[in-house]
Amino acid sequence: MAAGADAPPQRRPHNLHVTEDNAEPDDAGAGNPPGDWWTMADIARHLGIGVRSVRTYRTAKILPKEDRMIGRTPVWRPSTITGWQRPGQGAGGGRPRKDASASPDERGQDEDG
Repeated sequence: MAAGADAPPQRRPHNLHVTEDNAEPDDAGAGNPPGDWWTMADIARHLGIGVRSVRTYRTAKILPKEDRMIGRTPVWRPSTITGWQRPGQGAGGGRPRKDASASPDERGQDEDG
């Protein structure tokens, strides 16, 4: 029997970088992931949210459709994600802020408080 035959298979890192040329994962490193394809973990890191939120966006069809499937892993080109408008992050909308520079009378308050 060969040495190491009983060793468990090596696990790949969660932050995978897959190139179209070799279709093999590389370590993507920290920060915004470089490379040709982003996984859900890469998207989460880019957006500053959890992987679970990215998975929810995908299930709810809020996230753009994946550009490619590598095995059972959906992957996106970085340009697909960087060009996408994340929900709740658009211009305008929401409740107006109180104007701190307005006088108390303009805000509907007396001078005494």
